[in-house]
Amino acid sequence: MKNDKILVLKNIFYNIEQFDDGTSGYSIAKRTIKELFKNTNGKSFDHIYSRLVVIDSLYSTQMGRRYYGLEELANNIFLLNKQCDTRELFVKLAQNPNIDNFNKFNCDDKLNLFEKKYGINKGGKKIAKAISLITKYAYFETDQNFPIYDSIIKEVYPIICVSCRFDEIIECIKTLDNIICYVNKINILKNKLSELFEMEISYDKLDMVLWHIGKINRKHFSLVLSMSDFMIFAADNNESDLLNNISKTDCYKDNIAMRLILDFLSV
Repeated sequence: MKNDKILVLKNIFYNIEQFDDGTSGYSIAKRTIKELFKNTNGKSFDHIYSRLVVIDSLYSTQMGRRYYGLEELANNIFLLNKQCDTRELFVKLAQNPNIDNFNKFNCDDKLNLFEKKYGINKGGKKIAKAISLITKYAYFETDQNFPIYDSIIKEVYPIICVSCRFDEIIECIKTLDNIICYVNKINILKNKLSELFEMEISYDKLDMVLWHIGKINRKHFSLVLSMSDFMIFAADNNESDLLNNISKTDCYKDNIAMRLILDFLSV
């Protein structure tokens, strides 16, 4: 059974780039953000702010709900980028997630970019960190050479580890908010999968696979499918008919990756 699941997962990695024809919410969002980063730069506060606003909106990281959160984070990235090249810092942290590379993200107030709390609530109290949004910014600034920190990735991580018998790294990362430990675990998973499947697995490919598996596992199809495909079963919320309705979509009929993911989750 496990061998069957490993084979299905391997085929998912080989076919994930052909998941859709570019009309899903996921594809449109990534394409839009890539274009925005291409036409802006990290040396301008306004450009950094616009990047964060779009990422926050399309990835639903909820920073916009905090008072002054986006402005504060944009200013910290802007000031940090005046001292050094943040793109280079992100790449170095991804390649070597250690305390030395982590400390290079210390801002003027000596607090670390990943550790600081951004934004305030109605009472003027600081709210929370912004690790997820920062990693998404880093992902696009480095041309997808930094791992995304996301609830779906953390949710699917143990599923992949169990399926591939990676017992030594199966430790739960669901509540992990230490970026050094998180990046290290993602790097180990990426390298072990590359070795197991005898293929080069990038952060981008790993994110695509884990994200799509997570969304389908949660039965959240709106960003996975095009609007025309989604409308096929949107009116019917009967859980028992969901799989049957998915099989009627063009994405299911034309895309082996969708069928493989459904097989992987059912094995």
